[in-house]
Amino acid sequence: MQVWHWWIMAGVGLLILEVFTPGFVAASFGLACFAGALAAWLGGGATWQVAVFTACALVVFVAMRPFFQKAMMKSADPAKLGAAGLSGRTGLAEQPVGPGDSAGRVKLGGEVWRARSESGQHLPSGARVSVVGVEGATLVVSPQS
Repeated sequence: MQVWHWWIMAGVGLLILEVFTPGFVAASFGLACFAGALAAWLGGGATWQVAVFTACALVVFVAMRPFFQKAMMKSADPAKLGAAGLSGRTGLAEQPVGPGDSAGRVKLGGEVWRARSESGQHLPSGARVSVVGVEGATLVVSPQS
């Protein structure tokens, strides 16, 4: 096996490691390994290979890493969890929904929830509703316009 094969295997290994570690650090070194492999394939000695690897690692880490991190953070949309994730969703009244103690039932995303009307008006069965809030385990809904 030739030296450039070892560089390629190290680069692939580091790119695989990047899948499990955030930050584009392992990938920076993995890409630099490919540059070291190119130097070895072109006949460069060990000193040239290490120099090319080091130079490429610095360039990739300093120049490219911020762009990849910004792109990853921009595409990351934190999911709304719990009650915050229900607000704004639409559902269907399965039972008439009224204000206060005359709460009915609303089907939302395959689940049936206890619900009360925010506006004070009674909503008939089959009405489309929007969730405006959550109080305990009860949805606060308004008619969807």
